[in-house]
Amino acid sequence: MSVAENDVQRRLEGVRREIPEGEANRPSPLPWLGKRLLLLAIASGSAGFAFHLFGTWPLGVIAILTPILGWVALVLGMQRQFGAGEPSQIAFAEQLAAARAMAQTEADLAAQMDWRRRFGT
Repeated sequence: MSVAENDVQRRLEGVRREIPEGEANRPSPLPWLGKRLLLLAIASGSAGFAFHLFGTWPLGVIAILTPILGWVALVLGMQRQFGAGEPSQIAFAEQLAAARAMAQTEADLAAQMDWRRRFGT
């Protein structure tokens, strides 16, 4: 095949991305989160409604624990599924600037003390 034929063939087939071994397609965060939030809302609402209808203390405990455990499971699932994010340098820029200013002040003070020690002024 010539270069032109290869180009036409690629356009007809579409460009295929070669996926390296070990790389997985992660799910998109919003649909993943939406499904789990809907499940959490239905489970919490069902437990609360059952407690409202029957009013027994075991259903009350279940109604209280369902949203708490659901949120914990949701957060841990998000961390497992999507991993921890990289810390943003913008978030720490103010602290870094303050740390640099303190280091510069300490260096200036050390130089001044050395000057005074050497020359006695």
